[in-house]
Amino acid sequence: MKSCIIFSCSIFDTTRLFVLHQFMQTFKKHYSDCDIYIGINPGSVPTVINIIDSYNLNTIIEHVPIHMYSESDASGYQSALHKLLSVIQSVINIFKSAPLQLSWFAIYGYDPDLDTINGNMPSK
Repeated sequence: MKSCIIFSCSIFDTTRLFVLHQFMQTFKKHYSDCDIYIGINPGSVPTVINIIDSYNLNTIIEHVPIHMYSESDASGYQSALHKLLSVIQSVINIFKSAPLQLSWFAIYGYDPDLDTINGNMPSK
């Protein structure tokens, strides 16, 4: 059975990057054989891509279009799932012979004690 992870990433402040590292370390340790579909929300710090790539996992990254951003991880999941759907549609015969197990995780690097909605969070 082929497994994949659906992951949503919203990190608006570099002080929260440690959370991304924790998730990526977990994926590396326990899910290194999975495809990892990652939706990155607008306003996330640019270094998230470098951090994700540094773990050398099979990641498929999809950036959330600004007009689809919901100010929550929902839009990241939608983009990641949209990418997964496009991959499934393009290689449908592979998935007919190997059922897909789906797991999902969230990351939201917003700390209300450190940030304000109108300060560091992107608006719609």
